[in-house]
Amino acid sequence: MQHPATHGNDPYMDDYYHQAQLAKKAAVTRSTRRFCPNKEQSSRSRHSTMQPHLHVDAQGQVLFSFIRSPCRLLEFDPPGLVSSDGSGEQVSEKPLEQEPTLPAGITIEDGFYLLLEVDDIDRLLQFSHPQDGGAQLKRKRQILLKGMATSLQLVDPLGKSGNSVGLAPKDDIVFLWLVLLPKGQKLILRYLRHLIPGGELARIVCVAIFRHLKSIVWWPSN
Repeated sequence: MQHPATHGNDPYMDDYYHQAQLAKKAAVTRSTRRFCPNKEQSSRSRHSTMQPHLHVDAQGQVLFSFIRSPCRLLEFDPPGLVSSDGSGEQVSEKPLEQEPTLPAGITIEDGFYLLLEVDDIDRLLQFSHPQDGGAQLKRKRQILLKGMATSLQLVDPLGKSGNSVGLAPKDDIVFLWLVLLPKGQKLILRYLRHLIPGGELARIVCVAIFRHLKSIVWWPSN
């Protein structure tokens, strides 16, 4: 009775990492092993409420807090910080929600969630045979990738009309904000791998990278 309550009917969703390892071994031996969801999954909502901090589910798995509502790993009452003017007044510590890197972290995590959805679609197209030839899945895939380009606020230097347009200094501020972080660089590289070579999105992303190559290469994290 407990097994049906804690396990679904889709090994891809319930035992993803083990199934991924088996698929990796099968690829080495050049054998075929199905590694995809049983059906198309609903999109992960970016604004949905997630599980509370350190929630333990029925399987004994620990679910950590959602990045949009970060919680401390250890709750305690820290001593107040002495003010910089030397007056001796105690000032409260800055809440996690006010950390300057939190918006970048949220954008990066949203991007990885989106690319996981694209991975699911690619595997469905590889191992299943939709009646429409995969047209609906391919359309959804393109919408997801365009959505990520929109969230990065990338500017097309050619514009919608195909004519060259001038760029303001702050046009790529979100993109720069991300690529100057190691995890943000991994996100952009993974995003590029999902784009069609020679396509419009690939062109826009590559031009943005080349436009700010000096800043990216000389950043201390590199």
